[in-house]
Amino acid sequence: YDEDDFTRVLNLSFFVGGIKGVGTEVGKTLAKMPGPNDGIASGDHHFLFSLPPGVVPAGQRFQIWAYDEKGNILAGSPRSYTGFTPMSLDFFESNKSLLNTCQGCHSPTFAFGLTNMRLGRSSPTGNLLYQKASGGRNHSGGNQCQRVNGLCEFIAEWYEIEFD
Repeated sequence: YDEDDFTRVLNLSFFVGGIKGVGTEVGKTLAKMPGPNDGIASGDHHFLFSLPPGVVPAGQRFQIWAYDEKGNILAGSPRSYTGFTPMSLDFFESNKSLLNTCQGCHSPTFAFGLTNMRLGRSSPTGNLLYQKASGGRNHSGGNQCQRVNGLCEFIAEWYEIEFD
């Protein structure tokens, strides 16, 4: 959050292979998601970021640095991770039109889907993406699987390709 303006949404940039100016910028996101602020600042300042596929080879350890738009490094940077190479990108690309109905509230990208499939119970129908699309988990958009023929089948198969 911006200490001078808690209502301001920050643009964040992420770097792999070193600090800003040394490493490679691998993406950006906005810090505007709701979440617990732990009494530090009012407003929604959380964020979610997934590396684009292929940035780091599977199994390779790497560090990621996060910066706000003023060039300040975020607390907790750098963080260490292990690379993961998705196996389902082609399947996603050939079926992503099923997610068009989600665009009113979400940005249904490959990274968005993978992140949400990792959450919840680890199964083709127990993951968060499937649960929300099928109207569960307090999804304000309702049951999209009833509206879009094949949506839930697509999510379940996508999960199986990627995680099973």
